Amino acid sequence: MDKRSEEPLTEHQTDPFYTIVWTPAKVAEAWKKKIQYKEDALFIAGGTFIQLQREKGTPLPKHMISLEKIKEMKGITKEESEEGTFLKIGALTTLAGCLRDDDLKEHYPFFIEAVKNVAAPAVRSRGTIGGNISYGKGDIIPALLVLQAKVTYFNEAEYITEPIEEYMDAIYGKDQDPTSRLLVSVSLPFEEAQNKPFRFYKKVGRREAFTASMLTVACSGELDSKDGMGTLKNIRLACGGGDHHPERLAGCEKLLEDTVYHPLLMKDLYDGVMEEFSQCQTLFHRHLIKRK
Repeated sequence: MDKRSEEPLTEHQTDPFYTIVWTPAKVAEAWKKKIQYKEDALFIAGGTFIQLQREKGTPLPKHMISLEKIKEMKGITKEESEEGTFLKIGALTTLAGCLRDDDLKEHYPFFIEAVKNVAAPAVRSRGTIGGNISYGKGDIIPALLVLQAKVTYFNEAEYITEPIEEYMDAIYGKDQDPTSRLLVSVSLPFEEAQNKPFRFYKKVGRREAFTASMLTVACSGELDSKDGMGTLKNIRLACGGGDHHPERLAGCEKLLEDTVYHPLLMKDLYDGVMEEFSQCQTLFHRHLIKRK
């Protein structure tokens, strides 16, 4: 912990409009500060989310816990586990850093495409993958959902790893506090270049800094041609956009699974997406999406 952070508060620092920035060097130290100051403290990485909130009129918290000195939350490494090989991305890794990584570019062009669609270059140079996920509506989340990524977070006194879908459901469910867990890393199941399924990623809406997309969709699947018909297999479909947290579309996935592609299937899929996801969108957004 930075020694300056442990100095007694001055009269000026007790002012309600004064924000104190803590700079812990370890995950456990950062968590300790969050427990100490509870709702008066907020974790900060690249700071782009804080900037977005300030533009909406949200005041700064009394305490900000900067994560920038925590080394274990940085970098991209290949790791082995009982479940296979994973590409581990530290939560503090910038989006621009992801775009420069050779392993990500070679094995995950689909993920790279999603990262390229996040805001503007200046934002990507500061924004982190952990911040994009913790924001809860980040444009890369649909891609991570269909990639079946896993996240590791710190909670109380332990590290917990779980599928990103479970993590999102837990922190953004009813009465949950998104800052009740400290995201440490994201892991992608490693794939050889020749063994990839088909995938696509599409973002509809403005791309400028701090502007939310109207719709972001990601899909992954396989086309089984052994029967000579081209049957869809292992379909994963996720959507996000606007004020809606990204999610897997289980009903649409079920519709496509084990189905032979035909043009009318796309109409059924459109109807399914509008029913399963767009019920959470505004009428204005629905109108624009239909026009697209």
